[in-house]
Amino acid sequence: MKYKKGIICFIVGLLLILGIGYFYPLREKKQLSFSVSFNIRKLTDAEYREVGTNGLINPQQDDFRKGELIVEIKHTNAIYDRCLDIPSIKEIKMALNKKEEDRYWWATTTVQDNVHEDKAFYHYEFVFYSKGLDEGEIRDLFKELKVSGRWIDSYSKEHEEVFRLNDVICFSERSSGEKAHLE
Repeated sequence: MKYKKGIICFIVGLLLILGIGYFYPLREKKQLSFSVSFNIRKLTDAEYREVGTNGLINPQQDDFRKGELIVEIKHTNAIYDRCLDIPSIKEIKMALNKKEEDRYWWATTTVQDNVHEDKAFYHYEFVFYSKGLDEGEIRDLFKELKVSGRWIDSYSKEHEEVFRLNDVICFSERSSGEKAHLE
């Protein structure tokens, strides 16, 4: 009889420890971090050497700019039903070329957005011909583009954040832009 009580107490204790171990991490969900940075800068010498300038009259290095759009979301396990709307490279190209000038040159993209990971990362780099444009005119090219996210948190509350690219744009010489973010 003593052994039965001991076994029952052991099993109940083990189940209690396993239950606490299972549910404790669910309470410790971190807050979602959603950041957007959009930087426009001059090309480095090495980058300019890679730019094809065929068809341009007397092109200069200062006639080109590099855009870098980074969207990063961390702690996505704290939310449900995440929906992101990020401009595609095609939309960026259309924005750059909308004044009937071929300003878009080339782009590269990196995307890491897997459902089973705790983060999403989008990184776009593109080069464009900026001759004759000041910062205000470049900002205007991107006024229709935005990054938006919608999600439901662990308390079933719906959230939406919108970052307009012309609002978060940062102009610099050679460094990365500031991040606009929600934490």
